[in-house]
Amino acid sequence: MGYDNGPLDDFVITVNINIVKTLNISKSGILDITGIEDFIALEILICQKNKISNLDLSNNLTLKLYNSIFIRG
Repeated sequence: MGYDNGPLDDFVITVNINIVKTLNISKSGILDITGIEDFIALEILICQKNKISNLDLSNNLTLKLYNSIFIRG
């Protein structure tokens, strides 16, 4: 999605994501959403049709809407 620098390695630098307000990661084959708390400005999260087993949004204080339908494999 362009938030990573250098080669894609499943990690992003916090400064690259701390202003992101909307994140649509539907149908992305995501298993683990660790690090979502670093999206400190996140207001809308759409993460349907992934295989995420745990979604902790307790630190995403600006979140207003999330849409998630988990498909477990």
